[in-house]
Amino acid sequence: MAMLESILLPFETVRELPQEWGIAKLLNVKLENNLPFPGRFLHPDVQVGNSPHRGRHFKATKTIPAGELLLLDSPLVLAASQEALVTLASEKAISDAGFQRELLSLSGGIGPNDGMMRARAADAGVVPRQLLESIVKHNFHELEQPSVDGKAPESPPRCGLWPLACIANHSLRPNIVRFFAGDVLYMRLSKEARAGEELLDNYIDPRQPLQERHAFLARVHDISDEGPDEFDAPEPILQELQAGCEKAQRLLEACRLEAAMEQFAALAGRCSTCGRRDPTFTDLLLAYADVAGQLAGDLALRAECLHAALSYATARETCSTLSCTLTAEILSATLEAEVAGDTTKATVEEAEAVARKHVQSVYGSEPGLFELLNPGITRRLQGRACVRKLPRIPGAKGPQQLSSSAHQQAEIMDAESSRTAQDPRSSSTETWLCGLD
Repeated sequence: MAMLESILLPFETVRELPQEWGIAKLLNVKLENNLPFPGRFLHPDVQVGNSPHRGRHFKATKTIPAGELLLLDSPLVLAASQEALVTLASEKAISDAGFQRELLSLSGGIGPNDGMMRARAADAGVVPRQLLESIVKHNFHELEQPSVDGKAPESPPRCGLWPLACIANHSLRPNIVRFFAGDVLYMRLSKEARAGEELLDNYIDPRQPLQERHAFLARVHDISDEGPDEFDAPEPILQELQAGCEKAQRLLEACRLEAAMEQFAALAGRCSTCGRRDPTFTDLLLAYADVAGQLAGDLALRAECLHAALSYATARETCSTLSCTLTAEILSATLEAEVAGDTTKATVEEAEAVARKHVQSVYGSEPGLFELLNPGITRRLQGRACVRKLPRIPGAKGPQQLSSSAHQQAEIMDAESSRTAQDPRSSSTETWLCGLD
């Protein structure tokens, strides 16, 4: 049934996580500065199995509680694109026998002659291009850096092969959450796994609609999607929403803000009443939030839209890097609303607690992780605490003036944070407005 790990894995894997491999350390350095050597950790209660139907896979040997770190994996090879990855892997396979051995251990067959082709490649020291392309296609991941203050960082595209992590099979309802710190890949258990239960990753963005999921999984991984499920909206509704987004965009381009807001309200209502909590709706609500907050100045509506976006995004996965991004954005919006007098202290504290909970569920409980991922928000929270503690001084500014001053300070902090992180939705109206393509 399950084969021994030593037979399956041609690389060293530790079963006790070294303290110096902490996540906070890697989050606090530049992308090129990572572990001083290839490091790979696998939870002691996780077994690598092999079966005709599932191939190589991870299974729990005992009950493992949610939140446990399952693995840490250094990249076998990194490149700027999938094509460059194939070229670089081909070159390294010729000059490095250890690299070639690890490369040929990865899945990605090309038919009945796959085993023979791998054996010949091992003997000749040259991996055929066809086999190499198949291995890379089936196993590569795009390196996604964590968001900073709820915004995607501006970093060059990178992709790579992580040989331990790629053992995990795919599911639309995973029990693993995957994230990166530097170029190291981590997987954490998002829900309890019982003995004998398979540990599953989600290979795709949770916001992808049904047809895109089907096409991607068939093209890249030669597997079928598990949908449709109870969350997938029918295709006619998605087409209706896409057409509505395009109309809203045209109205904005014509400077008809009020009409665009009415269009967004109708689209949000359609999402709410269609009877499906489809994660695909997330981007539409984010677009509505941006227009409400940035153009219409309606901070309460912005917060409402962000909460709706989070509800859709977490329909299948209760926590993910996406949920960390959204809860940070909600906290930022709530802080802004508090400055404007549109929300309460209790609401801000609740938003902070939720954001911290999502960071802990995904990245772990190491001290300082939330602050590393949200430096600008942290400064605003600290500034808010200082403002509350200021004594009343005769002749000092009144509440309205103080609120205005605090708002200016928040804008300064946001501007400082934006020098290191840029929201990709702000760079192109079309990109974030028509996210249902």
